[in-house]
Amino acid sequence: MKTLISWLTHLYKTASVPQRLYGLAMLTFVGGQLLAHQLGNLFLDVATTLAMGLIIGGFVMWCLPTVRWLHRAWDKPFAKTPIVLLHIFVLLVATVLARSMVAEALALPPQSFDSTVGFLVLLFYLPAWMLVAALILALAGLILMLITLLQLPLEGALRYLILLIRAFGGHVTLRQTRSTVLLHGLGAFIASSLLLQSYTYLAVNYQPLLYTLVRIIALKSDFYPAPLYPGVRPGEFIHPLENGFAAFALAQADKSVIFTVRAQENVAEPQQIGEPVPSPKQLMTPLLERLRPTLHAADKTGEPPPPNE
Repeated sequence: MKTLISWLTHLYKTASVPQRLYGLAMLTFVGGQLLAHQLGNLFLDVATTLAMGLIIGGFVMWCLPTVRWLHRAWDKPFAKTPIVLLHIFVLLVATVLARSMVAEALALPPQSFDSTVGFLVLLFYLPAWMLVAALILALAGLILMLITLLQLPLEGALRYLILLIRAFGGHVTLRQTRSTVLLHGLGAFIASSLLLQSYTYLAVNYQPLLYTLVRIIALKSDFYPAPLYPGVRPGEFIHPLENGFAAFALAQADKSVIFTVRAQENVAEPQQIGEPVPSPKQLMTPLLERLRPTLHAADKTGEPPPPNE
C-alpha cells in the first residue's frame, strides 16, 4: 500500500499541470461510474460533466504557452497577419449568419436589406467567433488524433531498436507521449462540441426574440415613408425590391406593424414632389420687404442707416 501511495505521489509530482488535470478527470469519471451503480445515474452525469470540464481545463493549460508566445510576437508581421486574416474570416462568417437571419425573419432576399445586415453583423460577431473557434478546435483535435495514430508504428519500431541497443550494452529509454497527445485531442474535441452546443442553444432558445429584433431593425433602417412614391398608401413605409416589387410596413391600431409585399403600381398622372422651388425673385422679395422700413427711415432723417453688426 505504501509503495502504491509513493508511486502515485511521485507520478503526481513529475506530471505537468495538463497531465494532472487529465488524471483527475479519469478518476472523477471512474468514481462516477462506481457511484452510479449504488446511487443512481445522477452521479454519473455530474461526474461526466466534471470530467469533461477537467479535460478542457487541461487542454487550455497545454495551449497557454502558445497563447503567450503569440502575445509576445504580436508586433511581428508573421504573427499579426494570420490573426488579422482570422478576424476577416470571422467577419465573413458573421455576414453569412446575419443574412440568413434576415432571410428567415423577413422571408425576403437579404441582399435588399444592407443596413439591417450591417447592424446584425455586429450582433453576430461573437457567435461567429464561437463557430470559427469550434472549427479550429475540431481540426486541432483531428490532427492530434492523427499524430497519435502515426506514433503507434513509429514507437513500435523505436522499441525494437532500443531492445537491440540494450542487447549490445547501451542504455536508452523511450518516452511515451501517445496517451498525453490523445488526451489533448480529446480536450480539443470536447471544447469544440461545447462551443457548438452553446451556439445551438442560443440560436434555438432566442430565435423568436431575434426575429423580432431583426424586424425592428429593418423597420427603422430600411423602410422609409414615401407618400408620393407610386403605390404607397397612407401610413405605409416602403422598401423597394427587385423585379418591380416592393415591401411595405404598415402600423396597426394596436401599434403592431405588419409587412407585406406587392407589385409596384404604375401611376400615369404626374404627382408633385414636395413644395416648388422658389425663383430668385421670390427669394429676394422677403428680404427687400424687411429692408424697406429701414431705407424709408433713413430718407426722412437724411442720415445713413446704422451698419449691421
